[in-house]
Amino acid sequence: MYKSGDMARILPDGSLGIVGRRDSQVKIRGNRVELSEIEAAIREMDEIDDVTVQIIDNELIAYVVTTDKISELKKHIQDSLAVSKPDYMIPSFIMELDFIPLNVNGKVDKRALPQFDLESMRDDYAEPSTETERIIVEVFESAFNQKGIGLNDDFIRLGGDSIKAIRVISLLEKNNISCTARDILNYKTPYMIAQNIEKTVKKS
Repeated sequence: MYKSGDMARILPDGSLGIVGRRDSQVKIRGNRVELSEIEAAIREMDEIDDVTVQIIDNELIAYVVTTDKISELKKHIQDSLAVSKPDYMIPSFIMELDFIPLNVNGKVDKRALPQFDLESMRDDYAEPSTETERIIVEVFESAFNQKGIGLNDDFIRLGGDSIKAIRVISLLEKNNISCTARDILNYKTPYMIAQNIEKTVKKS
């Protein structure tokens, strides 16, 4: 029986499947997140016909079915979510599908979803071209204990938090670079942080 709060889906064979409420809570960067809440926010977008959000290797992945073809689909969804959701609730990767695969019970068939090669989907590596950029990248690598961080790698998506921000600030100060936690959280990538720092220096 269909109950209030349940969701109806059309199965691949044309029959109607009822998906009841279920606990879809996961932990992302120390924060508890309901995947269904993210799905609901994406589904409210006019261009989105259906969606399922999954977690893979601590990254949020959104599989979407679109009514209309959208240029820069990833940016469109991420920017729309950013209006009302915190960074940790914004999927890192978006994949467009013709339909969301369902099992006989009308629930998302996770095993039938296309697999993501997360490494190949990440932004292409961009190396620093200025001294400021080089220092910030090296500080990021030290703070996250991770090599190969590039100019476009996002502080939040790397797993950054307020404690990591303090660590980054401290390391930058040792290199005579002044930066605030707000700068790091607002600008996020080494490239944008460097741009802000250099702009501030020129004004002073």
